[in-house]
Amino acid sequence: MSLTRSERLQLVNQFLILENVDPSNSDIYQKKREAIEYGFTAEYDQIMDFLYDELPEEECDFVLDVLSMYRDLTFSYKNLTDSDKAHVDYSKIAFPGFDGNNEGRLYSYVDYVLNTKNLYQEIPEHPDMNLNSHTPMRESYLNMIAAWENVKRDRKGLLNYRQLNDVLKQ
Repeated sequence: MSLTRSERLQLVNQFLILENVDPSNSDIYQKKREAIEYGFTAEYDQIMDFLYDELPEEECDFVLDVLSMYRDLTFSYKNLTDSDKAHVDYSKIAFPGFDGNNEGRLYSYVDYVLNTKNLYQEIPEHPDMNLNSHTPMRESYLNMIAAWENVKRDRKGLLNYRQLNDVLKQ
């Protein structure tokens, strides 16, 4: 990792502030400050090890598309008549999340959107999953989004039970 002099100056100043604001941890901040101040690049990764790699905007957009689709599925299902609801497996309307092991960054972002930003609260979460599907979901969601976008072109308003099933069977 490499930092510009300007970035190093900013970090040095931040660590100086932390040394004074948090005296109980000032020794930790001092060591980090000195490593950056003296340009010990081998130490940078360890200093920044709590930072995750960025999640590309395309991946964030994908998660938001999945959530938008589940919002539409939820509203559509709720708007069905009782006789039409009988044709749809409600458990599939519940959002299973992403695989915490294989789709960890997507899982983290959906957790952030739902539980930190408190968006999409109308989407029911699968009661046994806690947003962790325990199986990779990306390909399934891509297929579902393709089907959802296809039926969206042919409709006005909410989905009927046949359109819901077309999306959910993916």
